[in-house]
Amino acid sequence: MRQFDAKAAIRQSYGATNLFDASTGTAWVEGAPGNGIGEWVTVEFETLRRVKSIHVQNGYQKSPDIFAKNNRVRQLRVLFSGGESQIFILDDKLSAQLLGLRSPIAAFWLKFIIDDVWAGNKYTDTAITKLLVNSDTVQ
Repeated sequence: MRQFDAKAAIRQSYGATNLFDASTGTAWVEGAPGNGIGEWVTVEFETLRRVKSIHVQNGYQKSPDIFAKNNRVRQLRVLFSGGESQIFILDDKLSAQLLGLRSPIAAFWLKFIIDDVWAGNKYTDTAITKLLVNSDTVQ
């Protein structure tokens, strides 16, 4: 008989809130069957924001071993609430990456879509450890 450990389940949560906490021991994992291509997460703002750049920690950066076992995002498409979009090719590395926009974009929300992945050596889950949108309020 297998026992359910509620504390372990809480520690192993892979929801979108993990993208915004201070720990590299947590990550958002898309959770769909297959490698996650086409899966997405949306970041919504309370007011119109001028988005300048995006900081990403790609993959599950809990440790080098976990990073290698899980898929990482190779191509990330960002859709903005006003209809603009940009595509970024992410590095396959254990560190933060700065994604610069061609120019600042005013938006109420951003949708991050997985278009392609770097394959993990064990799991097909695709992870992102952190996601920080650098923006300011539009006056």
